[in-house]
Amino acid sequence: MTSRPSPSRIILSLFLLTLFVISGCAFTRSQSPTVTKSQFRTTSVVEDLPRFKESDCRFDTPPGKVICGDLYVLEDRTNPDGAVVTLHVAIFPSYSSEPLPDPVIYLMGGGGGDALAAADYYLGAAGNRIRVERDFILYNQRGVKRNEPYLACPGEDEFWSDIFSRDISRAEEDQLEYEFLMGCRDHLQAQGINLDLYDSVTHAADLADLIHLLGYQQANIYGTSYGTRLGLTLMRHHPDVIRSAILDGVLPPQIDFPSDAITSFVVSVDNLFAACAAQEKCSTQYPDLENEFYAVVEGLKANPATISIGGEDLVLDHILFLDALYMLLHPASALPDIPQAIHSASIGEYSRLTGPISSIRSYSDFVATGVNNSSMCRDEVLFDSVENSQAVLAQYPEAWQDYFDLSVYFNTCRDWVQEPADEIENTPVISDIPALVMAGHFDSITSPAWCQETASYLENSFYYEFPNMAHGTVRYDDCALSMALDFLDDPWSEPDAACMEDLGHPEFR
Repeated sequence: MTSRPSPSRIILSLFLLTLFVISGCAFTRSQSPTVTKSQFRTTSVVEDLPRFKESDCRFDTPPGKVICGDLYVLEDRTNPDGAVVTLHVAIFPSYSSEPLPDPVIYLMGGGGGDALAAADYYLGAAGNRIRVERDFILYNQRGVKRNEPYLACPGEDEFWSDIFSRDISRAEEDQLEYEFLMGCRDHLQAQGINLDLYDSVTHAADLADLIHLLGYQQANIYGTSYGTRLGLTLMRHHPDVIRSAILDGVLPPQIDFPSDAITSFVVSVDNLFAACAAQEKCSTQYPDLENEFYAVVEGLKANPATISIGGEDLVLDHILFLDALYMLLHPASALPDIPQAIHSASIGEYSRLTGPISSIRSYSDFVATGVNNSSMCRDEVLFDSVENSQAVLAQYPEAWQDYFDLSVYFNTCRDWVQEPADEIENTPVISDIPALVMAGHFDSITSPAWCQETASYLENSFYYEFPNMAHGTVRYDDCALSMALDFLDDPWSEPDAACMEDLGHPEFR
């Protein structure tokens, strides 16, 4: 057996580094000019907070110039005598000798995702093109790996290895998960950590401080997944620091999350079936794809299969099959192979699922569970209810019922934080800041409907849905990236979208 998080935690953690495949566009790296420290305003090490102090980089840095440092802020801004937290920051200077004054800051998914672990990927996917004219900045949100404190749960990998080596019911598993997470909560609280202070409002305040302390008057924000939720919160509470916003795969505050995430996944799978049926080759090769999918789910529920990954035997049940499909519906490069993966599974051949299943095992190393729980519980889950999730689930075939039993997450959130965020954090963000809102047609996480609704509240926004994309567009598609760069040049004008005329659904294999 091997370890993996429960389905609820895969659905609810919006970090999505696409760990099993790095398929972003490759760009030629230019040589970076020498950049002096004086180009960035940094404070000396004094007791005044917030402050920024340059430091050695605490991650594997890509080739070229990078300036690292730590943002020091109060954990509780209302308590000047309270604990200090740090956020590790990496500034990748512009290749230009006269860079534009407004950088692009990438907002990581999660909450709690380790952006710096994937620095090379994000530079290759978009950052190096942005650096032609602007600085590109990555940082880890408070509580994430490489920071103090780091809100990891001790023994998490071992816990899941043990759980999935045991023959127990889903109810027993949920109870053990709840008890483990409450133990993690107690461990973090025993260190004096206030778990209510790792939500989006606090993350946004940290980000506003960072922009000011680095000497920028304004920045452009570029967020994917949970990063869009953070970006929208920054737009609500600190609009003065934002020149423009690129929101790619949006988690808006007004939805019922996680209940509405059920619909996102089901609709993305239905979109896949429809796209296959519309292509002659796919519909000929897989004329009964939808029925094969449901047959696999029901078959693995009744009789799980045993597969081997990396020399370890793994029980593949219907839950893990859906986990694998969920992961495949992230990167655009995986989309063409999904019908074949479903069909192969229907005849007992599961090798095409090993990549996404392997990536699930890296979960706890990339996401700080404490931060993820605090942000999602405070911002979202405590505004939703298990009864609502059950009502949403009742609309869909029985095959989905086990997978979307989210009761353990509602129970955990009830006891993880003291109270939900302020009521305003459950309402749409209304703003006149220029925004480029982008969606992938096959996105299983952040529904295109959410993205379009978000754009309707942003007065100066431009919305585009990419028929060839899933979760995240700019990092996977040349057309989306060119439109994002065009938008950054002039965020008040509609970007050139002519390249979208040549886009269609993926050509399924």
